[in-house]
Amino acid sequence: MREAGFSLTEALVGVLLFLVITGAVFALVLPDIQLSQAGPVAVDLQQRARVASAALDADLRRAGAGLTSGAFAGSLARHFAAVVPRRLGPGSPDGPYDVRPDALSIIAAADGGHTVLADPLLADGVLSVAPGGACPQGRPFCGFGTGDLLMVLAADGIVDLVTVESLAASTGLVSPWQGARSRVYDAGSAVVGADVRTYVFDQARRQLRQTVQRSSSLALVDGVAEVRFTYFGDPRPPTEPRPPTGVANCLYDEAGAAVPLPVLPGDPVGLVELPLSLFGDGPWCGSGDFQYDADLLRVRRVAVRLRLEALVPGRQLRQSPHALSGVADFGLSTGVAPSNLGAGR
Repeated sequence: MREAGFSLTEALVGVLLFLVITGAVFALVLPDIQLSQAGPVAVDLQQRARVASAALDADLRRAGAGLTSGAFAGSLARHFAAVVPRRLGPGSPDGPYDVRPDALSIIAAADGGHTVLADPLLADGVLSVAPGGACPQGRPFCGFGTGDLLMVLAADGIVDLVTVESLAASTGLVSPWQGARSRVYDAGSAVVGADVRTYVFDQARRQLRQTVQRSSSLALVDGVAEVRFTYFGDPRPPTEPRPPTGVANCLYDEAGAAVPLPVLPGDPVGLVELPLSLFGDGPWCGSGDFQYDADLLRVRRVAVRLRLEALVPGRQLRQSPHALSGVADFGLSTGVAPSNLGAGR
């Protein structure tokens, strides 16, 4: 009796048909697999953009936020530049004449009390505060504590940032926050809790990093391909800070005459883009490590451009082409016009 079976030709035809059908099934299913992989990656991309946008928006809106009472009441931007295009701080600060498109420091008054110097702040670093005023009742040293960051502000717009090392009832020992303190401060100079936030693009790590006060620089967002800060401001020269008669600063001579600064081309009543080159040619305001170009006093609006790349958990950027083939870079453009930068102008 002859046994039933398949010939070699029939077997080969069957295998070929199986491969054709399997390939067709994979061709139909593969886009869905790629889509299921790309979906979480795209969501992560947008979430990282929201984190960066929310942090920058909140901090920029507080730029220049100042005092509510006293001789220095109002916006701090009336006294000095509240946004500067470089890194500030004790870690790895940029030089006083550096200008960077990918770094930004934002200065505001911290919540809490404020007062004035009861005695001059000399080289020994003993800071004596006047009682009363806006200081919290029943708390020594106007409520400031060890480790707090303070700004000492003179009437001519010179400011220094100092850290409280130790304290007593109405005096404290302070040290410069960055570099060296620039001058002796007379009694009556303002003493205010300071809030300084710095953002910088770390190209090697592909991160937007943030520093708050004295803390170490921390990664705010990973997978960053580009960061750029652009500044817009008043085409007319700034008029503040105006020092007392007989005192000169970067805007006025001792007789009170304005230092010549150009009127920038553009809408005379609107805002114009301020190129970074404008912030590196003087005249220079401030003193010591906190020097800045006078044209930074024109700034009224800061625009932020971020470009983020897709990340796959546990992998480097774009190391999984199938998962990321449908996920493009995410560009984020936003702008903030802090109310305190335009106060009274």
